[in-house]
Amino acid sequence: MSSELALRLAFKTAKIVLSALNLLWLSTAAYGFPELIRSGYQNCLSCHYASNGGGPINAYGRTIAGAHLSTWGNENKGGAFYGLADFAPLFDVAGDYRYLVHAFDDASDPHGVRIHQRFAMQKEISLIFTPSENVALVASGGLYGYEPTDLEYRRYFAVVRLGGLSLRLGRFIPAFGYNIADHTKSIKELFGQGSETLNGEISYSSKWAQITATRILSGNSSITTGQRPIVSQKDARDGVAIALDIPITKGVQLGGFASQLADNETVQTYSGFHGFAGNEHVYALAEYQAHPHNAYRAYGEVGWQPLRGIHIKAEYNATETTKECFATVVLYPYAHFELTGSMSSLNRIFVFHYYL
Repeated sequence: MSSELALRLAFKTAKIVLSALNLLWLSTAAYGFPELIRSGYQNCLSCHYASNGGGPINAYGRTIAGAHLSTWGNENKGGAFYGLADFAPLFDVAGDYRYLVHAFDDASDPHGVRIHQRFAMQKEISLIFTPSENVALVASGGLYGYEPTDLEYRRYFAVVRLGGLSLRLGRFIPAFGYNIADHTKSIKELFGQGSETLNGEISYSSKWAQITATRILSGNSSITTGQRPIVSQKDARDGVAIALDIPITKGVQLGGFASQLADNETVQTYSGFHGFAGNEHVYALAEYQAHPHNAYRAYGEVGWQPLRGIHIKAEYNATETTKECFATVVLYPYAHFELTGSMSSLNRIFVFHYYL
């Protein structure tokens, strides 16, 4: 990277930091399983090793997953292999398997030919080593995407917690916006599955606020956005991401976040905001991202949980070129199982998910 470009990136990074601090009293960024905000979980570190959620969950998270997410689960069934193989406290194993059935209309065909796809969209295994209560080493690997041209990816990081301070170094997805499970939605195009980078991260959380700053050191800093490459996955060299959390009250959060990415010639800025409000049975969340060249990504959902483990949702997904509404039902019948059915005017989607 040239010295001039490095100076530009440093200057713009400083502007992001100042803007983020100004937003601290107004905003929050919630990650992981955002629906759990309604139950009073203010950040993802309660259940996850990663500050922005996703990936393996810790012992407390496994208890919550078994006791509160599934219809017929209990706190003893959240562990790997339903608790039959307990390697605690030093070791744990985790994993994800997702199988997709997708039917959609071919927009280029005047006769409206429907295309059908069936494939395993995620196959991942993770190993966790916790030499002490405040230190964890996590390594994950797997395949994601369309068979037979799956995208191979790896995540690994070391995390150290000192009270409310969390330090993380390794290869992972930077904290940027809602970390919803569906990586096909538009708000996951920038930092989604398969776009892991080599990062250094510092995060501080308390009952009043959480701030996470990520220095993107190298690697695939961005994926192609839509049909127009912004900072391509191959060429991105440097970057920074900042996210802020403030719980307004139980079940209510508002948020802001920003990122800059650079290749050998260009510095691109991305920013966004989101909000969440809900109680035990009903919630709503929304996120808007501003991308370069007047591009944007938007997502929203309104959900209802009539019974434990049953979620009924209306979703909205939009970019500058496409807008689509979905009716979705998500079932967690038993610990480690998730079934999702989603329908729009163009798409019919079914996903089977098993997590170890």
